[in-house]
Amino acid sequence: MPFQAWDGKTPLVLFNDDKFFFSEDDIESYLEDINYDIENKNNHKTVKDLELIIASPNYLHEIDFNDIWCDIFPEDQYIDDVGDKELISAINLLNEVIRHHKPVSWGEGKFRTALTK
Repeated sequence: MPFQAWDGKTPLVLFNDDKFFFSEDDIESYLEDINYDIENKNNHKTVKDLELIIASPNYLHEIDFNDIWCDIFPEDQYIDDVGDKELISAINLLNEVIRHHKPVSWGEGKFRTALTK
């Protein structure tokens, strides 16, 4: 996996795990928790031991009303053919809002990273 420096803002996730970190403080707390649970101090973990991946944002998909309503449209007709101006405007506005909405969740990205602490 290619390396990319962390911007300090984008969430990080442990490789092949669902543990996300939204700040360096989150990582420090995580390390404190796992090191507290490890009975054998030879297994003490540091930030350098973590396989950190830069998370990738998950956005809502725009709504394709042609697909949703395809079973009720007349043959070879689409929303632009059967909808009035007000409906088409509302659909376009909804999709515009969705297009600019913040991420709704995060997933594992394509770049590994490391912290210097």
